[in-house]
Amino acid sequence: MAAIPITRRSLLRALGGAALALPLAGLAAACGSSPGTPAGAPTSAGANAGSQAAASPAAAKGAAAATPQAAAAPSSNGAKAITIWYGQDYLDGTTTTLKQQMADFTKKSNVPVDFEVKSGSWTDQLNAAVQAGTAPDVWQSYDYQCQYWNAQGQALELSQVINKYKGEQGGFFPYVLATISATGKIFAAPLATNTWPFHARQDILDKENGGKFPDTWDAQREIGKKITNAPKLYAYGWTMGKTNDTNNHFIGTLWTFGGKLQNEDGTFGLKANDDAALAVLDLAQKMYAEDKILPPAVVQWDDGGNNNSYQEEQTAWTSNPLSVYGWCLQHKPDLAKNTNFYNYPKGPAGSFGQVDVWGLTVWKKTPQQDNVLAAIDWFVDPTHHADRIRTLAPRFTPIYQDLLNDKVWDKPLFAGIKDIAKTGRIMAYAASPQAGYSTFTTRFLIGEMMQNVIVKKMSPKDAYNQFYQAAKNVYEQY
Repeated sequence: MAAIPITRRSLLRALGGAALALPLAGLAAACGSSPGTPAGAPTSAGANAGSQAAASPAAAKGAAAATPQAAAAPSSNGAKAITIWYGQDYLDGTTTTLKQQMADFTKKSNVPVDFEVKSGSWTDQLNAAVQAGTAPDVWQSYDYQCQYWNAQGQALELSQVINKYKGEQGGFFPYVLATISATGKIFAAPLATNTWPFHARQDILDKENGGKFPDTWDAQREIGKKITNAPKLYAYGWTMGKTNDTNNHFIGTLWTFGGKLQNEDGTFGLKANDDAALAVLDLAQKMYAEDKILPPAVVQWDDGGNNNSYQEEQTAWTSNPLSVYGWCLQHKPDLAKNTNFYNYPKGPAGSFGQVDVWGLTVWKKTPQQDNVLAAIDWFVDPTHHADRIRTLAPRFTPIYQDLLNDKVWDKPLFAGIKDIAKTGRIMAYAASPQAGYSTFTTRFLIGEMMQNVIVKKMSPKDAYNQFYQAAKNVYEQY
């Protein structure tokens, strides 16, 4: 089933706003990487954030005056190796493909590349390296981090490389530019896009609901109770821990009730006793406590929790990037065959697709700027990008609009994915990521609110207004 189309709003209006307040270096927060996870164990990218003990803005700014990066060891041909740090991906093929593309670059340019796949708490390692002036030349940045590092004076402007490709292959999707740009300049290289469809067990729907996905929240509750057979099977994997996927699930649901976290000018988009936010909390409370269609463990899940539950066939549906489907293709092909993709269930305001953008940040103090820019050019070149997306399909959707016409996306199964890629909203909708937004999501204030409702059994109103005041205070700091 195709995702429900929406009117695309411009996300560029607030590009000159404040950038992020806290880094989550290397986070593949959309269920893409799995550092520290045993081989074959399903998890999500959010774990890549490590301890989340990010450096403060002041500390990161101070890094601009730190000592220069230690010289990279010379290669056999006398050139210095470019160092790239990239988080261990949920699917091994992702980092393997990126490494191969850099090997091809080296063959062409004679510039060696040290592509380091990082795992565990490499957020802390990157923060320390930036502050010490020994940062890698390039590092992976998830979505809003692309603007964070620019705000801290650590990101090299890449306009001269990226602008020449903006009109290629139909141009970048607007949300790609919104993520990588600030004040009309570009400070990160776009690498790929994640779409966030609902993965759903079509075999269960065929048996229990005539093949129809419950595409409203009322239907979710009704059909969910029929499908749930606790403790073996629950309807919905809605993440409610203090983690990134909780942010994503809350935000996607909030949109369906007409709410948003940011206004188009980058100001805080919620208000006291916000009707949309209260509706989300009320729905969550009813699904969990009354309907009992969510696994009890959702309050303890990290970013891999909903991946695990679906792949272990404990839940009938969940919202996640296609890393879940890609894992199923490799490890449970029968489950992959029984998986279909749908958009968020409709609320009073409709249904909207979610996307996030992955990028590469170049350290402003890199001692070999020309070589690094040549490597970035290689990554973003439409031909190389198309090869990467095609090789990894359907792991990511492209940054170039016309590449969605590639035959790899022709399967009817991917019709909804294409719609989300065309019309989706970034998590920071309706503006590019601002400092306040980044800070309260990074601090997992949304997860704390969800747990206040579900675990501490606070009323939705009390839990929301506690969250609202805390988030509002964060915005007022910038």
